[in-house]
Amino acid sequence: MKDEIYLEGLVLHSPDIDALRAFYEALLGIKFNEKKHEDGRRHYLGQHGDGVFIDLYPSREASRSPHLIMNVSDLEGMLKRVSAFTQNKVEPIPPLGAIICDPDGRLIYLHRRS
Repeated sequence: MKDEIYLEGLVLHSPDIDALRAFYEALLGIKFNEKKHEDGRRHYLGQHGDGVFIDLYPSREASRSPHLIMNVSDLEGMLKRVSAFTQNKVEPIPPLGAIICDPDGRLIYLHRRS
């Protein structure tokens, strides 16, 4: 059986999430919904069709490196295949999956397919 992996979502940080929301709504033709965490932090969440979601979070500075979120059918197999690149530096996030970094330091969330 071939492992399946696909891009699940992007997390983008910006000092002006309202402007970023307007830009991506115009660019992608999607609607973002305002969300709040328990600590009161406001962010936007949108989804492109039935596929990739985009999460917009506030920050002091814009980040040029978004976090990638992948949905993986075989988490353990995937971690084995990338272990030479990650030097086995894996942060488990039970029960969702794990976090690794690419060679440039970008965070990649690997979510176990349910």
